[in-house]
Amino acid sequence: KESGRNRVHVWSETDRATRARRAQTRWATRLETALDDDGFELYAQRVCALDTLPANFSVGAAVPGKEGHAEVLIRLRGENEDVVLPGAFLPAAERFNLINRVDQWVLCEVIDWLVVNRRQLEVGALWINLSGQSVGDRRFQQDTLARLRAAGSDVCSSLCFEITETAAMTNLDDAASFVTELRALGVRVALDDFGAGASSFGYLKSLPVDYLKIDGQFVRDLTEDALDAAAVRCFAEVARVMNVKTVAEFVETPEVLSRLREIGIDFVQGWLLHEPAPIGELLLMGEPASLES
Repeated sequence: KESGRNRVHVWSETDRATRARRAQTRWATRLETALDDDGFELYAQRVCALDTLPANFSVGAAVPGKEGHAEVLIRLRGENEDVVLPGAFLPAAERFNLINRVDQWVLCEVIDWLVVNRRQLEVGALWINLSGQSVGDRRFQQDTLARLRAAGSDVCSSLCFEITETAAMTNLDDAASFVTELRALGVRVALDDFGAGASSFGYLKSLPVDYLKIDGQFVRDLTEDALDAAAVRCFAEVARVMNVKTVAEFVETPEVLSRLREIGIDFVQGWLLHEPAPIGELLLMGEPASLES
């Protein structure tokens, strides 16, 4: 069905697509167990303000705190206490309609964590990814808005939601309304994977976002591919016209960082700057303290 109807597919024991389907089914079972038994962990990776980084920045150097942010990343605890990256299990979550529950788990955990630890944050805000299924689900939208109102303005001002182009594509009007309500509560919004789709500029024009996150495929080979460099310059100029801040992800070399500085990108993210780490190790200074203390 995925390849199109009115066709014949010859199956064999070595059929890779069939094996992949079976693997996804096993992942779905593990995900349901993890959701029921709190089997996930939160990691984070810094999103650094480029103008606060030294010109000769190198791997291992300290990065400034409050001027930047951090993207929240989900990990699955493996059977042997190892950490499973999301690329292994998120496709199954989306295929078997579990991604809404995963997004809800992340959102609830981050809000609860912020209520206790917000004053010890070393960054300005935590960025949370929302899947296309979640953004397009009105029940999820309503539950999210209610949860944010209950959390209060201090927590809302410490959050940013990343919405992908594919998420907005399903229902642009609904997405725009949801984004408007989020921003009214003080939550910032980033348009993720910008440039990856055919309608990037249309989404930027229709969605009232705060950040434009340039797709990593244009950033990784920025210094070697003239087309990538031209695209990033174009994205940066459009963002300036729209009064939107830019973020470049997949920054992996000092040369790419230097070129992004020349172009005028506002924020950068990648392994050159920071390797993802458990959220508690990354963002706390000293012992956590309740907001009420």
